[in-house]
Amino acid sequence: MKIEYKEFIGIYEDVFPEGFCEYVIEEFERVRGMGAGWTRQQAEADVVTRLHKDDFAINLIYHSLNKFNDEDMAHVFFRGLQTCYDDYSNTFSHLKAVKVKANYMKTQKTGTAQGYHIWHAERAGGADNARVLVYTLYLNDLGPEDGGETEFLYQRLRVKPKKNTMVIWPADFTHVHRGNAVLGDIPKYISTGWFMYE
Repeated sequence: MKIEYKEFIGIYEDVFPEGFCEYVIEEFERVRGMGAGWTRQQAEADVVTRLHKDDFAINLIYHSLNKFNDEDMAHVFFRGLQTCYDDYSNTFSHLKAVKVKANYMKTQKTGTAQGYHIWHAERAGGADNARVLVYTLYLNDLGPEDGGETEFLYQRLRVKPKKNTMVIWPADFTHVHRGNAVLGDIPKYISTGWFMYE
């Protein structure tokens, strides 16, 4: 695994076994074909327009019954995520003094001209107060001209979607970010969630 840190943003390449990302995408499309999932407008109809957020999401952990190499997808995913978190918490060792957990995995598909267009932080009060870190796994590659980057405002950094790359960063205002629009014909697939205070 190749690891890089940029202003508290951990970037981990080649986290999962060969074929895992493709498996998650296939499961996403299979489960979506059965009627599962939601758009941002369905989930947040009273506050969100397509100019703010536009994608399709499924919590695959509750829907996927198939196995990856004879193992539950959730076990494979959270084991890989834990490996990344262990390195992150070794690098930023104060995290070892607090108890956090990750048990949520939302998989999203973002098509042409879609994205999370507004700047935001993941901890924004209310139910979000327990969020400590954010994670995103890019499930497929997008080319330089295809957009879809995760852009961090204050760090002046854009992380390009690269298959089998996990990114972890703080949930606070210091890491305001957005998901840039997908500009090409290839959709962006990610799995994302949070480490929460226990």
